[in-house]
Amino acid sequence: MCVTKEDELKEDKDKKECEKEVENEKICKKDKVKDIHSSVRNVLATGLITSITIITIGFLMMFFSGEESEKIMPFSKMAWSILEFKPLAVLSIGILILLLTPLARVLMTSVIFYKEKDYKYVVISVIVIVVLLASLLLGAK
Repeated sequence: MCVTKEDELKEDKDKKECEKEVENEKICKKDKVKDIHSSVRNVLATGLITSITIITIGFLMMFFSGEESEKIMPFSKMAWSILEFKPLAVLSIGILILLLTPLARVLMTSVIFYKEKDYKYVVISVIVIVVLLASLLLGAK
């Protein structure tokens, strides 16, 4: 069987289209990775800025009220004290948000891994979440 010039051109065209599809898939994967990194960065930055703002407000309230304390408020008293707008409660909420920021990041990445059907990393993320929660709960006592 003889290969004509048209067949060669068609084969080259098909090959180039295939290469473009592969290149587009690579670009899509790179965009997904950039989106994931951007989302993680936004969660961490938002948690940090929020906690620093609340801690600063708590310190200022404590400074101007003259109230002093040597301890962080326990979780059980925090809800009622924040309703009374006590400086120590505001300070404690800021610290709590700072502690929960890494947990929010891991939760977010586990959801992303689940959507991507990357179940190995979902399991790893869940293990990290359990360890973080255990350390927060054990440290709170």
